[in-house]
Amino acid sequence: MMKIGFFKKNSVKKVVPMACISAMLVAGVPSGRAYAEEAVSDQLTSYGQEETALAPAAEDCMQKIYENLIKEGSGFTKNQKDMEEMVGDQLVYDASISGNTITVTVTGKDYYAESSGSWDYVLEGDYLTYVPKEGDYQGEAYLGYLIEAAADYLGMDSDLVNGYVFAVGEKDLESRYYIVDKDAEGIVTKYRLYVGGAYEMDEVLNSVYLDQDVIGYFGELDENSSNLVAHIGKLEMYAYGKRTSVDIYIGEHEDLTDLAYKSVLEIVGLIKPVGYETFLENYKELSEVSEGTYQVSYVKDVSELPEAFQGEEHYQFIKLHFSEPALSATSLTMQAGGFDFLFGEDCEVKSWSSSNKKVAAVEDGQITALKKGTATITASLADGKKLTCKVNVTSSPSMTVGGKAYKKNKTYTVKKNKTIKAVITGKASMVDNTYKSSKPKVAKITSNGMTETVKIKGLKKG
Repeated sequence: MMKIGFFKKNSVKKVVPMACISAMLVAGVPSGRAYAEEAVSDQLTSYGQEETALAPAAEDCMQKIYENLIKEGSGFTKNQKDMEEMVGDQLVYDASISGNTITVTVTGKDYYAESSGSWDYVLEGDYLTYVPKEGDYQGEAYLGYLIEAAADYLGMDSDLVNGYVFAVGEKDLESRYYIVDKDAEGIVTKYRLYVGGAYEMDEVLNSVYLDQDVIGYFGELDENSSNLVAHIGKLEMYAYGKRTSVDIYIGEHEDLTDLAYKSVLEIVGLIKPVGYETFLENYKELSEVSEGTYQVSYVKDVSELPEAFQGEEHYQFIKLHFSEPALSATSLTMQAGGFDFLFGEDCEVKSWSSSNKKVAAVEDGQITALKKGTATITASLADGKKLTCKVNVTSSPSMTVGGKAYKKNKTYTVKKNKTIKAVITGKASMVDNTYKSSKPKVAKITSNGMTETVKIKGLKKG
């Protein structure tokens, strides 16, 4: 089952094709240690609800839900436009209604042909229902758009409803508003969403947060940049970066509470950015702080939020930044004549140096490999610290003469008025070699120092 809450309703637009990312998200990933002191009890399986009769769905509710689904600015229509901008008519989303059935249709061409299909969402009694197809995550993802449209129809905040639905599914709670039917083997056979009236969600929304059940698939950050998104209950998060430099945004509906604080601890404890141990030891409540490798601040200007959270006027956000001075690489393997670049991350580099300038030279962070060997590139920072990168050059420049490997003690013959070529491989462009003939009247060099091909013309016997 796809976890709808992993996606912001306006971020699904970046998924092409949807099935691929869905499968990736539900793949098993080792979870990290929980750091919240007061986790939601694992024993919690249901919330008490008053035994009052639910209002029946209105006769025209599916028509109203459909109108909200296709209206300008809905998550569904935003996705339509984004797909059109990205791939033109190669992947077309559409929706239609017939009686009590809303159908989402996807038509893909060429590379996107496998994403084609249609998915039915049917009103049964007081519930909008969807029967999932085996191994097909697309229909479950599109159900998220129907949930948003149903929330709008019922006059509820669609973000809260989406978070509530995900909490019920993730925590395996009993709910009269969102029901997941399963067979004896635990396979989902049907999703049912109540559409007769507004939900009583407070007890759930005031208890769940971004704990290991929700974010456990993230795993620890490494040296590669990751893009992490999650949403449950009243909380949502976005993180981008790697172990040595990451920004984490956590938003809570209306006000930041202890739920946001618990989420902070869980996320930091799981993804383990640089300096996380010190942070977890010292960060005792939601507050702004700047210490060593981490800074925490409240987001006061919504324009500073990442694109995924733009327009979230009902949320308050806190930002965590973890970083330490680092180079873009700590080791490089190169071949003679090649070049690569180093740059400082979260630091200002004042000067660069090489421990072996005959092996690798460096200027303004550009490294040029000269010959086989190793060298250590050092970046001296403005604050006096030094960062290093080990460079391993695996080859030296080589030469062929007349198309054959050059032999130092061999005598080469060139006929009068004929030319023989010596081709150098692995010469760095910055190297200006000097070529000369011991007897210019016998053999003449016709190349300059910057070229990789040296022409030798025979003039007379000698």
